[in-house]
Amino acid sequence: MKKYDLCSKIKNTFLFILLVITGCNYAPVASNRPTAITTIYYLPDAKNMCGQYGDSCDRFLASVQMQGSGRIHKDTIVRAAAVNKYEKLHKCSTTIGSGGICLIPYISVAADRKQYNIGDIIFMPAIKGLLMTFKNGKSFKHPGYFLIHDTGGGINGVGRFDIFTGDMDLNNKYNSFGYKGLKFTKMYSKETYSVEKKFEHIRTTSVLYAQAKEAIKQALVQN
Repeated sequence: MKKYDLCSKIKNTFLFILLVITGCNYAPVASNRPTAITTIYYLPDAKNMCGQYGDSCDRFLASVQMQGSGRIHKDTIVRAAAVNKYEKLHKCSTTIGSGGICLIPYISVAADRKQYNIGDIIFMPAIKGLLMTFKNGKSFKHPGYFLIHDTGGGINGVGRFDIFTGDMDLNNKYNSFGYKGLKFTKMYSKETYSVEKKFEHIRTTSVLYAQAKEAIKQALVQN
């Protein structure tokens, strides 16, 4: 049996120790990884679009329908499915995904629930170490891992991911994944960064999962 075949068979099993013994790399050969199809979504803000919180101007409502939710007050959101029903954010500083989890800019993604589970991780090696920026001037180095925290009506199929970018829309100059991002960080469409969007799916049951979660945690501490 070829070495890479052995790696494939022992990955994500309780025999993780064999990776060390055989010298196999935990990740499959890069050419064997599927290529992601990405877009990005964000959290529209009523105050910025309508002049004050509490207003529901046409521009804001249109954005909510497109993005899935929007901030109507500092600690309150509305969702596309029920724009007249307010939802408190409590300790969440952004918005809440369909999995009931606070979304993390540059880390949380929406995916097809028929293909992935909430909490699964997507590993995109080429993103690892790239600098992500925020409007407040802070930044962090991306760990290369994304957490599946959400879903969406148009997010269907293996490798189809919608990446959350906080309150930064596609045109925001600080949005590393947006129109004005650097060449190697743009992720807003199928065409952007397409050569490097190879990925690996890490399930919550994988022996690699805890390691990936810790890498995300350590990366966010930098922010």
